[in-house]
Amino acid sequence: MHLVVTSAEDVTADLLFERLKDRALRLNWECWQDYSIEICDQDFRIADRFGRVVTASTLGNILWRKPVASVPRTCGETWYGFHEFRASVETILGDVRRQLPDRLLVDPERLTRTDRFQQLRVASRYLPTPKWILTSRPSTIDWTGRQWVVKSLSSRPVPEDAALDKLLFTTGVDPRDLADGWPWFVQELIDARYDLTVVYVDGTCFGFVLDRANLEGLDWRLAIGTELADHGWQPASLPFALTEAIRQVMGNLQLRFGRLDFLVSDTNCRNAVFLEVNANGQWAWLDLDGRHGVMDAMVRFITSEPASLGDWEIKQV
Repeated sequence: MHLVVTSAEDVTADLLFERLKDRALRLNWECWQDYSIEICDQDFRIADRFGRVVTASTLGNILWRKPVASVPRTCGETWYGFHEFRASVETILGDVRRQLPDRLLVDPERLTRTDRFQQLRVASRYLPTPKWILTSRPSTIDWTGRQWVVKSLSSRPVPEDAALDKLLFTTGVDPRDLADGWPWFVQELIDARYDLTVVYVDGTCFGFVLDRANLEGLDWRLAIGTELADHGWQPASLPFALTEAIRQVMGNLQLRFGRLDFLVSDTNCRNAVFLEVNANGQWAWLDLDGRHGVMDAMVRFITSEPASLGDWEIKQV
C-alpha cells in the first residue's frame, strides 16, 4: 500500500486517486480524526475509515505533497491533537528517510537543501542561466548594461489588514530604486517570447510552452485562474540536449521529481534559459485529462516497485 501525504483540498491528489484507487492511502493530515495511528517498537500502522491500512510490512512508496492546511488555534484541543498526529506521521516518514530514502519520492528535508541559489549554481554547469545577485546594498552596485527583475526568495506574502495579502511576483525594476537595508533577489531580465515548464518524473521530461504575448506583466502566475493560464500551455518537443541537461541538473540536486521553469525564444526550445526548479510543484493543470502522459507517469512513479524493506528496524540516530 502506497502513502500520499497531502491536504483535503488538493485537486492534483484528487486526479491521482481517480487512477490509484485502492493502491494507496491518502492521508489528509488536517483531517487527522479520520485516521487511526499506532507506533510501537518495531512497527507502525495507519488506517483510514475506508479500511485501507499501511504498516511497516505493507508500505510501498510515499509521495509527500504540500499539506499546507492546518487546524486553527482557536480549535483548542483539536489543534493540539492535530500537531501530535502530524509529529507522529513525520516520525514514520523520518524512519523511512533514514532506512530507504528512495521510497520517499519527494522529501521536504531534501528540498530545503536545494534552494534557489544552489539550483542556479548547479544548472549553470549545464544550461544558460541569468545573472543574479542577492544584496541588501543595491546602491553600491553598478547595474548598467542589463535590464533586471526582482523576485521573492521565500514566496511569502506581505501581511495586510485587508482580506488579501500582497505577494511579490517577478517584477521589472531599476535596482537603483531599491532601498538599502532590505534583502533583494535581483536577476537579469531575459527577453523571451515563451515560458517553458518541464515536468520531470524520475528521468522522464514533459515540456509545455506558454505564449507570453498575452501576459500582463512578466510573471505568468498572475494569470492563474484565467483562460490563458488554464488552457494556454501547449505540449512541446524537447531537444535531446535539453533533456540530458535537465537529467544532469536533477541528478546533481538528488531530485526524482520537479517542475522546471525556463524562458525560450521559440517553440523549438533549443535556447532554453533556466530559471528555477519547483521540487514539489503543482503540475496537474498541464494534463487534466491525461492526454499528455504526465498523469500516467506520476501514477507509475508512485506505484513503482519499491526497494525491499526487509525487517523493519527503528534505527537510533
